[in-house]
Amino acid sequence: MNVELTLAMETAEDRNEQRRLTRNNVARKQTVINLVNGLSSYVISERKNSTECDVSNSETLSASKTIDTTYDNYDIDFDLISPEFIENTEADDSNDDTLNDNFNLINELILSHNKQVALPLHPYTNISTKEFCTNLLRAFRQTKLCKTYSTNMLKLIGSGLPQPNNLPTSLNSLLRHMNVENLFTKRKVCLSCQSDIEYSARFCLKCKSIDKIQFANIYDIDYAVVFSEIVERNIVDIVKYREKILNDKYDDINNDIPFQKIYRSFLKTVIHQPFISTLIHIDGIPLAKSSKLTLWLLSCSILELPPHLRNQRENMIILSMWIGFQQPLIKTWLRECIPSLNQLKSSGFSIRKNEKWYVYFLGLIGDCPAIKLALNHIGNNGYYSCWFCKIRGIHTANKRQYYYQEVFNMRSINSYRNESKEAEVKHENVNGHLGLSFFHELLDIALPHSILMDYMHITLLRHTRCVVLQMYTSIVPKKRSQIDDQLKFQQFPHTFNRKLKPIKSGHIKASEIKNLLFYALLPIFYQHLQVDKAAHVALLVCAIRMLHGPKLFGHETGLLAHDLLSIYYRDHWKYYDNLENLGLHLHIHYSNLYLNYGSLNNTNCFAQESFLGACAKNKHGTRYWGDLLVHHFDIDFALQKIINQQEVDNVNHNEGAFDVAHLSINNMEKLLSWHKRVCDCNQPAICIIIYHRSIIRGQTYHSLSYPKRQSNSFDECEKEMSRRTRLYQQDDNNNDFDSQKDDADVDNDVVTLDTQHQISTQSQFPHDSLARLNYESACK
Repeated sequence: MNVELTLAMETAEDRNEQRRLTRNNVARKQTVINLVNGLSSYVISERKNSTECDVSNSETLSASKTIDTTYDNYDIDFDLISPEFIENTEADDSNDDTLNDNFNLINELILSHNKQVALPLHPYTNISTKEFCTNLLRAFRQTKLCKTYSTNMLKLIGSGLPQPNNLPTSLNSLLRHMNVENLFTKRKVCLSCQSDIEYSARFCLKCKSIDKIQFANIYDIDYAVVFSEIVERNIVDIVKYREKILNDKYDDINNDIPFQKIYRSFLKTVIHQPFISTLIHIDGIPLAKSSKLTLWLLSCSILELPPHLRNQRENMIILSMWIGFQQPLIKTWLRECIPSLNQLKSSGFSIRKNEKWYVYFLGLIGDCPAIKLALNHIGNNGYYSCWFCKIRGIHTANKRQYYYQEVFNMRSINSYRNESKEAEVKHENVNGHLGLSFFHELLDIALPHSILMDYMHITLLRHTRCVVLQMYTSIVPKKRSQIDDQLKFQQFPHTFNRKLKPIKSGHIKASEIKNLLFYALLPIFYQHLQVDKAAHVALLVCAIRMLHGPKLFGHETGLLAHDLLSIYYRDHWKYYDNLENLGLHLHIHYSNLYLNYGSLNNTNCFAQESFLGACAKNKHGTRYWGDLLVHHFDIDFALQKIINQQEVDNVNHNEGAFDVAHLSINNMEKLLSWHKRVCDCNQPAICIIIYHRSIIRGQTYHSLSYPKRQSNSFDECEKEMSRRTRLYQQDDNNNDFDSQKDDADVDNDVVTLDTQHQISTQSQFPHDSLARLNYESACK
C-alpha cells in the first residue's frame, strides 16, 4: 500500500512539473508576443526603475523604438531565447526572477532585432539564419520543389543540426521568416453567367453549371505594394534616366520611347510629380498539351528605366492573371483590375519615407489576337480589322486580303471613340469596332495612338516566316539542302544568343528568324533567286533594319523606310501568293510607330514573352496551377528584394573590407604567427576576420576565392600577384612583421584581412606589408 502511494505521489509530482513547464513556456511565448507588439508598459517602467539595469535608460528607450510592431517578422517556432536564459527561468518561478527574465528577454529581442541577419543558425556556426534560409528557399525554387517535399526537406535538415537551432520547422514558418507576402487576391468566375462564385465552389449557384471548362480563376496583384517595391528598388536608375529625358539629351543608340513624339507631348499634360509611365502588355500561353488550359497575363514595364533594365524580368510588373480553358472575357477579367488601377493613378503610391509617386499608362502592346481582345475589335479574319485605318479587305481563296492603296482612310481619335460607342449601343460591327474597350478609361494616350504594333509577331513570326517558306518551296530540292547546310554551319560572333536553324527543321524561334532576316537571308538566298525577286525582298530587309535601330538618316529615316515598304507592299502580289494579309498591311503603318515611339528594338514583345514563358513554367503536378504560379511569384519577389538589399548594403560601404568569407585560418601558419605577435588573445579564429571584397581608395578588390569575381581579369590578377611577389621577396630579408603593426587594421582585437584582386586597372594596389600578408594568405 505504501509503495502504491509513493508511486502515485511521484506520478502526481511529475505531472505537476510538466504542467508548470508548459505554463512557463506559454507565458514566455506570450511575453515574446507582448514585446513584439510594443512592449508592456509595466515592463518598461520596471526596467527604468531597476537598480540592476545593465543598459542605460536612454539606450533602452532608443532600442524600444526600433522594435518592430508586426508579429509576422517573428516565428514562435524559432528559439529566440538563449539556452542560458531558459535554464535560469526554469530554476525559479518567483516574481523577482520572472521580472529579471523579462529584462533579459528584452535585451535578447533588442539584439536579435537589430542584428537579425547575424542571428546564427545554431550556436556552433557563423552562418546566419537569414543567409541559410535565403539559400535554402532559392534552392527550393530552382528545383521547383513542391510544398510537401519542402517541409519534409526542412525536417530532414533540422534533424541533422545541433539542438537547439533557429531553422524553421515548416514551409509556412520559412516563408514568414523570409517575409514572403501574399501579393494576390483570388476570385473565381463562371463564364456562362459571368458572375463571381466561391473560390472553392465546384458549381455555380446562379446558372447551375458544373463543367470546369466554364470556370476561370483570376488573380489580381496588390498594385501599390508591387509598384512601390520596384520603383524603390530602381529609384537611382529612374531618377538618372528621367533627368536625361527632361534635359532632352537624345539617345542616338537606343532611340528610346521617352525621346519620341508621343512621350514629349505627354510630358506637357502631366499633373502629378514625380511619376512613372508604363507600357501595358497582354498575351497568353498554353499551360498544358493535353488540355486547352491557358494562362493570360496583363503586365507592364516602366518607361523611365533604361532599356537594358526595363526588359529584365524582375522589373516587369504583373497586374492580373487569367487561368481558364477559354479565351478571357475582358470585361469579366478586368472589371476589378481597371478600377483599381484608375484609383492607383489618382491616389499614387508611397516609397521610402512616405514619398508620393504617381503612375501613368501610355500604351498597349501585344500580338494581334491579344490586341483584338483588349480593344474589343474584329479579328484579322474579318472586315475592317486594321486598328489604324478603315481598309475593308477582300475575301478571296478563303482568306482576307488587303491590297495596296495609295491613300488610306485613317482612324482619328474622335472617330475611334464615336464608332466604339455606336457599336456598344447597337451591339454590332461598326467599321471593325465591337464596342468600347476597357482600356479607353485607363490609357493616358487616346486610342488609336496608344496602340503599339509588335514587330516580333507581325514581321518575324508571321510575315517573314511565310515569305521564307514560299521562297524555300520554289527552289529545287537539291539547292534546298545546300541552303540548309549553309544556315546550319553559319558562324556568328559569340554575342549572338541564337544561331540559325535549317528551314526544314520546322519550328524556328523569333530571335532566329530575326538573325535570318537581318544577316543571312540575302547572302544565302540571292544566288538561288531571280534578280528582281531578290531585289524585292531586299526592300523588306533594308526597311526593317532602318526602323530597328537609331535614326541613321536623321528625321528622314522613317520616311525612307516607309517608301521602301510601300514599294514592297505594292509589288508583293508579283512574287508571292495570297500573302497580302493583315500582317503585310500593318507594315505600312510602321513609319508612324517609328515617329511616335522610336525604333522597333524598343517596341517589341521579346522581353514580355520571355517573362510570360518563365511564369508559365513555375508549376508542377496536375492541379491548382494558378495557386502555384502566384505562390512562386511571391517567393521570387521576396528573394529579389533580399538580393537588392544586399547589393545596397554593399554599395553603402565607403571604404574598407566587406562581404565576410567563412574560411578557416588553422592552416595559415604565417597568419597565425603574425597574430601572435600583434595580439595578446589566444583566439585567432575569433579575432581574425577574412573578407571576400574590400574598397581601397575608391577601388573594389576581389579575393581570389571570391566565387563571383570577374573571370576576364585573370591575366591582370596574375600580373598583379607577380608584382606583389617580387615586392615581397625584396622586403622579406628582414623576416619580421613589426612594420605591419601600423598598417594592419587592429581595432578591438578584430583584424580585417582580404586577399585582394583588383577590378579596375587604373589604380595601383598599395605597396605595404599588409599586401604581402594578403598574398601569403592567398597562397595558402
